[in-house]
Amino acid sequence: MATPSYTLGDFLAQLPGVPKRGAQSAATDVLHRAGAFQGSVGRWPAAREIPTRYGSMVLVYPAGARALVAAYHEGRLPLRKGAQPGDLPKHMAAWVALTEDELDAMVETLPTSHELLRELDALRRDQCPHGAGDERRAWLEAHPLRHRGVTFQVDRGEMASNSGKSIVARWTDYYGSDGSVYAAARPAPNRTNDPERNWGLGRE
Repeated sequence: MATPSYTLGDFLAQLPGVPKRGAQSAATDVLHRAGAFQGSVGRWPAAREIPTRYGSMVLVYPAGARALVAAYHEGRLPLRKGAQPGDLPKHMAAWVALTEDELDAMVETLPTSHELLRELDALRRDQCPHGAGDERRAWLEAHPLRHRGVTFQVDRGEMASNSGKSIVARWTDYYGSDGSVYAAARPAPNRTNDPERNWGLGRE
C-alpha cells in the first residue's frame, strides 16, 4: 500500500460477499454511528470524509475498519444473495489489527510520494487544535511535516482564470530538507487559464 489508509470502496471490496454497489451508504452510516468522523483522541483517526468535485470520499484507518468488520459480522452490512460473512485476506486482517504505534512504524516503511505526503499533511492539519489565525500558524510551524527522517516544507499554489474572477486549479508541492521535491501536476492550458488561448468565447 502507498498510504496508511484505504478508500471505503477498496476496503469493502475485501469483505467476502459484500456487493460492489449499495454497500458504501450502509458502511458510511456505520462509521457515523461509531463516531468515526468526530476526530480521535489519539494520533490516528478512525476515518476521514474528504470533499471532492464529485461528492465526498471516505478514507478508512484501522480503528474505523474494525468497526466495519464488527458490523459486517453482525449483519449490518448488505451481502449478495446467498453469501455469508467470511474472513479478510491475511494482509488486510493484519492491517485492521494495527495499533497506533504499529501504524506509525508501518508508515515509516512506505516510500515517500506526493500521495503519501498529501495525506500525512492533511492528518497533521486535522490534529491542530486551533481553527485559524496566528495560533494555528504557530502550531503548524512547531509540528512540521516529516517522513522517514526528512522534514518537508509545504508550498501551496493556485491558478486564476484569465478573467481573475475564479480559481481554476490549486496544488501543493513538498520540498524536503534532503533536497527532494514532490510536486503536484499542473493543469493543462485551456481557454479559461491560458491567456494565449483566451478566444473570447463568452463567460467561463
